[in-house]
Amino acid sequence: MNNIEAELEKEFPAWFKKHVSNLDNAPEDLKSLALGPDARVVVHPMCNVNGARFRSIEREKNMRTQNSGIMTRGSVSDEQDQEYYGVMKEVLELQYPRNKHGDRSVFLFRCDWFDLGSRKTTEMKDDGYFKSINTSVLWYKNAPFILAHQAETCFYLEDTKFGDPWKVVQTFKHRNVYDVPEKDDEGNAGAYQEDLGSEDPIVHQIEDEEDEYVDDHEDDMADRSDDVIFVDSQTVRQLAGKNGVNNDMDLSDEEQEDLEPVVDEFGRSISDVDSDID
Repeated sequence: MNNIEAELEKEFPAWFKKHVSNLDNAPEDLKSLALGPDARVVVHPMCNVNGARFRSIEREKNMRTQNSGIMTRGSVSDEQDQEYYGVMKEVLELQYPRNKHGDRSVFLFRCDWFDLGSRKTTEMKDDGYFKSINTSVLWYKNAPFILAHQAETCFYLEDTKFGDPWKVVQTFKHRNVYDVPEKDDEGNAGAYQEDLGSEDPIVHQIEDEEDEYVDDHEDDMADRSDDVIFVDSQTVRQLAGKNGVNNDMDLSDEEQEDLEPVVDEFGRSISDVDSDID
């Protein structure tokens, strides 16, 4: 980092805060941003953003599914954008001062980035069909963070040609996934990330291993009938046990998570939400 960049990094926060405070009719979110984040950072093991789920590499260590792969695009100086590949280590939530729009947060992914070409032995191999990456060497160790909405899904497959530690990387685009931000009573997006990101990114956090997200099928069922009754997973398991159903069947990781209590993006269980509505 040269002297100009170091000086900018040191002086900009104070200048920005003073500049925004002198603005007339500055947007509320800009004021929150200028005040800076809380010194206490919230860490999450996984995150849903833009219709995709990302897990930390540590969380999925013993899982059969893979959701820690990260691909993002960026450039150095005036160079053309290029793809960077890595794995997600953790999700960081920076909490900014609350304003009339509600809680304001920015979500970051801390990642390990695989070296794609700082040396000849780690240069990515691309034959026009497959891209193979050496996953044993990292780069950009001093720049591990990206905004959550900048992350795209990728998977790492065994490379049968070059062997370990080379992995074939496969990018993935979700089909038939629509980003519809949740709105509060005033019509404002509930996640601060949505205001600063690309086109309406959706960011939700999962507080711990017991948390889960509302299944889209529940909304479909609610549209079909006003008489649908939602039962929590604990009741289902109790009824299944009474009827002699084997609860130890071999479930996938996604199915195991779906058995956990369902909560919304505010950490409330669906039963609590129903009670509030009543």
